[in-house]
Amino acid sequence: MKKYTIILLILLPVFIASCSNNRVWQNKEFVEWYGKYWQDNNNKNIRELYYQGTDSDYHHFIIHTVDSWLSVRIDRNEIKLIEEKPYKPDSSAPFPGYYIVDPMNGFKRIETK
Repeated sequence: MKKYTIILLILLPVFIASCSNNRVWQNKEFVEWYGKYWQDNNNKNIRELYYQGTDSDYHHFIIHTVDSWLSVRIDRNEIKLIEEKPYKPDSSAPFPGYYIVDPMNGFKRIETK
């Protein structure tokens, strides 16, 4: 029994982490999470947040954290984006996304050179 408990304690966090990549975030919740881990531009644990497009239900974003990519879906009614693009979850979409956004500033597009 003790052996199974140890295995469960090891596998449970892995399972939870894998499920969290498919979750729908609330706008406020994601902005709080992002603000907590992205204190300034010197934080190397989180990279830019890329806008991947919008479908009928969600705005899709992706962010590179320490060693993985995190997909972020936020209800399209919670955020107003000026320049919406179609979400294409196949190889024809630009990777990692159309453009970088700043969730701390209303998900406004960040111009890159």
